[in-house]
Amino acid sequence: MLQKIIIVSISILTFSLCEESAQFKNPNIKNIENTQFEINSLDQIIEENKGKVIYVDFWASWCLPCRKEMPNSLKLHKKYKDKVVFVYLSIDLEKGDWEKACVKESLLDLKYNLMTIGFKKSEALKGVKLESIPRYMIFDKEGKLANVDAPRPSDKNIHKEFDKYLLD
Repeated sequence: MLQKIIIVSISILTFSLCEESAQFKNPNIKNIENTQFEINSLDQIIEENKGKVIYVDFWASWCLPCRKEMPNSLKLHKKYKDKVVFVYLSIDLEKGDWEKACVKESLLDLKYNLMTIGFKKSEALKGVKLESIPRYMIFDKEGKLANVDAPRPSDKNIHKEFDKYLLD
């Protein structure tokens, strides 16, 4: 337990010291030449998806509770695919660990499955204290952070939560 706390603390400290703008990398290993694209910030993802609800999942390869939620998250993703944009932001420090987890969790083909660098500098997340994972957030159709601590994919209330923002 102490080791996990130390790892999380080091991860948060490392991200705090990263460069000014957030950057994300897509691990689509299978066909990287044709499908890789650059996303420079969470703000860019929000801007590209105005008019849609966005569900952000902060996770890491070493986080067992995060990984346990992935099957439920993929079911939600399939059910709401035309209405809700799912963004998976890994805070892993090692690209190889993240890529292996992406393969195991069937995340490779998802557009917004990204490894973060400097995500704390995002305008969209200003004032948000991401101190533990898994952590879920919802942005409304206007791109505003509507729920800073949204229900997990396995929570029975997640459907009500999505419906609340989809009806607005």
